[in-house]
Amino acid sequence: MLDLLIVVVYFVVIFMIAMTGRVQKDASIEEYFLSSRNLKWPSIALSSIATNINGYQFLGMMGSAYLFGLAQASLEINAVQGILMAAFIFVPLFLRERVITVTQYIKKRLGKTVALLYSLSNIFMFATITLGAALFWGAYAADLVFAEYLLFISEDRIVRISVIIISLGIFSAIYTYLGGLNAVVKTDVIQFSILLIGGFVVLFVSIHHLGGWRQLYI
Repeated sequence: MLDLLIVVVYFVVIFMIAMTGRVQKDASIEEYFLSSRNLKWPSIALSSIATNINGYQFLGMMGSAYLFGLAQASLEINAVQGILMAAFIFVPLFLRERVITVTQYIKKRLGKTVALLYSLSNIFMFATITLGAALFWGAYAADLVFAEYLLFISEDRIVRISVIIISLGIFSAIYTYLGGLNAVVKTDVIQFSILLIGGFVVLFVSIHHLGGWRQLYI
């Protein structure tokens, strides 16, 4: 029961911290989406990593790596080129153009119709693939650990996971909508720390059960 209480406290703390920088109703678009351009580079860096790494890396991708080996890492290895292009080509371009969103830049260059299609396709892809996978694996892990405490939701595991997915999505949507980018970055920094610590724990526990570092080379 203590572990479930810790998780509940964690969510409460996350929400409270996110709301400390809640934007006002009359906030400008730049304040909402870019936190008035006042974010420091460490916060941006940690938030970017925490946004990219989540439950499906810890569960799905590691499971695939166990089955298929180093080939699973090709996704992240190939992402390096995209990150470098973004950092040295696109980000300076967006800063020079003083745009707030990528859609805004596309609208300026290619027109409103293309920008709308770009937005709709991104919403579809993120909702069904990236965000969907992140919410699923988060809900799956929660049910795996706290199943005995969540039986009040339903005895059917699929129903429980579905409810958790919806709950996590609503929770994240609320503080994102109310706090804007500032709230997202604050929570991302905390979650990055947890992901980093959890990653090291998983690494050393796995190596221990494997039989030591030498077993990696056999």
